[in-house]
Order: sequence, then structure tokens, then C-alpha cells
Amino acid sequence: MSLPYLDADTLYSQISPATAVQILGDALAGGLDPEADSPRLFAPTQRGEFLIMPALGAARNGVKVLTVDPQNTAVGLPKIQGSYLLFDAATSAVIAVLDGTALTALRTPGTTVLALREMARATQSFSDAPLILVYGTGIQAKNHIRYAHALFESARFVLVGRGLDKARAAAAELAAEGIAIRAEQEPQIEQADVIICASSSPDPLFDGSRVAGHALVAAIGQHGLERRELDAQLMLRAEVVVEGRASALRENGNTVDLHADGAWHAAPPVNLRELVEGKFTRTPGRPAVYTGVGMAWEDLAMASAAVDLCNVALQ
Repeated sequence: MSLPYLDADTLYSQISPATAVQILGDALAGGLDPEADSPRLFAPTQRGEFLIMPALGAARNGVKVLTVDPQNTAVGLPKIQGSYLLFDAATSAVIAVLDGTALTALRTPGTTVLALREMARATQSFSDAPLILVYGTGIQAKNHIRYAHALFESARFVLVGRGLDKARAAAAELAAEGIAIRAEQEPQIEQADVIICASSSPDPLFDGSRVAGHALVAAIGQHGLERRELDAQLMLRAEVVVEGRASALRENGNTVDLHADGAWHAAPPVNLRELVEGKFTRTPGRPAVYTGVGMAWEDLAMASAAVDLCNVALQ
């Protein structure tokens, strides 16, 4: 018998934004500890890197193998490509293969929107019709807008891109889906209720002192301690939530100012599970930041749920 394969169309048809957020939230509420997640493994390729992400679960294990090639976007190819192998934990047998590119494109905005939902709940008088700025024009930026629109149905969106033509094309695609959106290059950062950074920029995208004190910011577009989408101005004045503390120390350049002088260990930031458990509070006048690099437990939770949703006949 051949292995079941869940392609991109299948994953997109089975996992809606609400479903993705539910899967990830249930995993954390069920006791999953992000700090116990396996470290990611990296190896160079000719134009980028291999990214290998193993994860262990109670009934199933999994590993995602990706290539990351930043040059692909210039010629209309995905920056991230790969596959996911799902294993039976009791026998170590492979039970399904999934499109790793689509899995990444679905679980990343699911994690971000889960974090934004919980931070919004902790924010007094959060707007019913927030203004949301999104940096980036690729699949992650567009999917983050789709997911955020599903959470905040009355939201207004501004898509910010380095090239206005690409930003307008992405905005037109989303507007055709019924999302109120416009493209800009110089947005009014001070007016934003939410800012989502899903870009390929290795450097801070804006002056963090311009972010409003009530705003929520999510930055998920980069990994590596030498790359960051948010500047020290914002990170040092914000209340911060990280995907996982261990993964942030290893890979998240946005957080380097928080642990450079050892202050992290005296007052570590809240992680995603603690956020879901209601352990995050807001201080008036301080923006809130969620930042992540992508973790293997998210892929395992989504892949396992996708197999169940598809009623895959497992070997």
C-alpha cells in the first residue's frame, strides 16, 4: 500500500483559519510545553539552507524537511518548499506524507492569530474595527491577512511592501475575496491597532517609537539572531510574548535586546502557552509584541489533525 499524501489543495480545503487556531490552541491548553520542543537543525544549500524540524507527540511524531531560498521570490517561486513525514509513535512507521510548504503557510498565521486573539482579550477596549498594518507581499503576509480577517471581521487592512506594484497586486487579490484593504509604502504607523510583520527583510521595518501604546505587534517573518523585523526602541518598551523562550534565545533576532544584559533570566517573557493560560497582562501605555520563528510542535499538531480531518486510512 502506498503512503497517503495530503497535497496543498487538500490541506487548504480541510484547515480553515478558525480550525488552525483551534488546533493550536487545543494543543497548548492540553498541556503541550513549547519549551520542550526539539531544536531545529540547519544546513547550508547553494542559495539558502535546509531546515529540519523534528517533533515528538504522545501518539504521533513528525519531521518537516524544508529548503529556504530567499532568491526564489524574485522569480515567482516559493521561498520555502518541502515535505512533512508523520510517524506512528508506537511503531516508528511512517503513516502519511504532507505538503510541507502548505503546512507552513497554514500553521504560521494560525499561531500568530492565536497570539493576537489572546493579547486582544488582555487589552482594555480593544477596537471592534481595528486598523491592521501588514508588512510583506508573499504567501505568509497574504495568509496572515486572511486569518486576521477571519478573527477581526470588521478590520481594515493596509498592506505595506517595498515595491508598490507588488503590494497593489497582493491587495487586489485579497480585495477580490471581500477583504477591505489598500496598499501603501508609507503607512501611518501611529494609527495602527495591530501591526503584523511577515517580511523577508533582515532589518527593522519601522521606527518602533512610532507604535501606539495600545497597539499589538506580531513579528514572524525572520529567524536567526542576526536578523530582525523590530527595533530595540519597540522591544524595550513593549510587553513581550515569545513563541517559546528557548527557541527565542536560539533563533529570534527580535529578542536580542531582551537578553543581552542578562535581564531575561530575572524577568523572562511570557511564552505562547502561558499566554493561552491567561498569564499575560497589559500595562496602559505599553504596546504588546508577539514574536516567533516557527516551532516543530505546531507542524506536528497541524499535520496530525489534518490526517484525522481527512479520515486518512493509515497503514
